[in-house]
Amino acid sequence: MRWLWSGAAIQCHLAFLTVGGLFVGMLLFGSKAELERTFPENSRIWLGLLLLGGYPLVLFLLKVQHQSSEKENERARVAALTEPEKEKARRVNWRIGTLLAFFGAAALFIVQGFRGMLVNDLPAQYVGYVLLAFAVLGLCGVNIWYGGPIDPRGDPQPETPLEMKEFEENPQHDGAVHQECQTTNFQQSVPAD
Repeated sequence: MRWLWSGAAIQCHLAFLTVGGLFVGMLLFGSKAELERTFPENSRIWLGLLLLGGYPLVLFLLKVQHQSSEKENERARVAALTEPEKEKARRVNWRIGTLLAFFGAAALFIVQGFRGMLVNDLPAQYVGYVLLAFAVLGLCGVNIWYGGPIDPRGDPQPETPLEMKEFEENPQHDGAVHQECQTTNFQQSVPAD
């Protein structure tokens, strides 16, 4: 119900209640001649219908707009939370692609080396073996991209949950949790007679 107190809703309240108050005041306390001159017979009916039907309609449209903006804010919040995971997945895919390229290039150089290809007076299979060694090291988890654009150390780190942040920021929790764990372990280790 907070949307009823938004800026647009307050403008709606003020506009409709002011016009409605003036209209009701003229009906109750105004002279018939002034009322006839200001609002002919059909105008009074249409203004009454506008006030009675328009006010809830405008409030309904404001509620729909508020709900739509809330959904959009939620989508933006989710997108902001998942953006680091998307970036990390993109970087992992690049590393996998480079490993595949290393394996492919290693296989190509090894095959061409046995056919007699030389790279700067060096048999190509030796270059292929070096590339194969790099690919195997990368596959085993060694950081062969050290300092490069897809260095795993540059991957975005996932956010820690709010409770973990609170736990890390407040050292008083640490002692209480440690004491609680000791008490729990003590209670569990005492045999029931």
